[in-house]
Amino acid sequence: MVHLDRHFIAIGTATLDRVYQMQDLPHEGGKYRAHAYLEVGGGIAANAAVAIARLGERVEFIGRVGSDAAGRHIVAGLAAERVGTRGVQIIRGTRSVTPAVLVDASGERITVSNTDPRLYDGAGGIDAMLEEVERSAGVMADVRWIAGAKIVLQAARRAGRPVVLDVEKAPRAAVDELAPLASHLLFSRPGLEFYSGQADPGRGLLAVREVLDGVVGVTLGGDGALIATGTGVVHIPAPAVKVVDTTGAGDAFHGAYVVAVADGADAIEAARFASAVAALKCTRLGGRAGLPTRDEVEDFRRLHG
Repeated sequence: MVHLDRHFIAIGTATLDRVYQMQDLPHEGGKYRAHAYLEVGGGIAANAAVAIARLGERVEFIGRVGSDAAGRHIVAGLAAERVGTRGVQIIRGTRSVTPAVLVDASGERITVSNTDPRLYDGAGGIDAMLEEVERSAGVMADVRWIAGAKIVLQAARRAGRPVVLDVEKAPRAAVDELAPLASHLLFSRPGLEFYSGQADPGRGLLAVREVLDGVVGVTLGGDGALIATGTGVVHIPAPAVKVVDTTGAGDAFHGAYVVAVADGADAIEAARFASAVAALKCTRLGGRAGLPTRDEVEDFRRLHG
C-alpha cells in the first residue's frame, strides 16, 4: 500500500554511469568492443531513491555532485524519476562521479570509478533538510559522504525514524562512525568480509552483532540475503530469474527494504520484499532503468513468493 502523506530520505552518492554491454568481461589487456552502450544515472543512495519512487513513494535525495555537465545530467535524471532534488549540493570546481560499467552476457559486471576527494569534504548547507528528515517515514544512507550522512542520521535517530545503512566495502572507521546511528545495517558480501574479517557471511554477521546494535544483514547477490535474528541467521533465497544486468540490484534491495520497514514489516519480511525488487531489477539492463513498480513487484511475488 502506498501512503501519499509520507516521504522518505536517501542520502549519499549519485553518479552518471557509462554502461558498456559485452559478450564477455575482459581478462587481459587489449582493445574490446561493446555491442551496446548507455548513460544512466547511478550511485548507491541515488539508485535507492529511484527504487523508492518507482514503488510509488515520495522521496528526497540528499547528496553532492560536481559543477560539470555530468552533475547537471545527474540532477535532471533524478528529477525525471520523481525524486526530490532540493537536497542536492553542487560543489564548485569539482567533478561528478562517472563510473565505467562493463556488463557481460550473464549480467555480471566490472565497475571502474574515481571520486574527486573534494566532493565529500564537509557537510555544507545540509541543516536546511533536517526538518524533512525528522518528518520522514525512513532514511536510507550509504557510507560515502560521512560528514553529511552523520548529521542526517543523527536527526533521524532523534526523531525515532528507521535508518537503513548500506555498508559497502569501506574503511572501518567510516562504518563505526555511522553504524551506531542506524537501526538496520545491511552489508554487501565484500563489505561484511572486510569489516568482520570473516569469509563466511553467517559467521561475519554473528561477529558484527557482537559489536554493533540494530538489525544486521548481508546481501549475497544470486544467493539471496542473510538476516541475523535473536535465534540465529535466517537465509532469504533470491527468486530465480533470467539475469540481464546485476548493476544496482543491491541499491534496489536497500530502497525497497526501508519502504517495507515503514510499512510495518519485520526484518525477514522486509528482506523478502526487497529480494523480489532486486530480482526484478536484474531482469533488465541498467542500474536504474530496470527498477520495478509496486504493481510489478506484487504480481511477481504472487508468482514467486
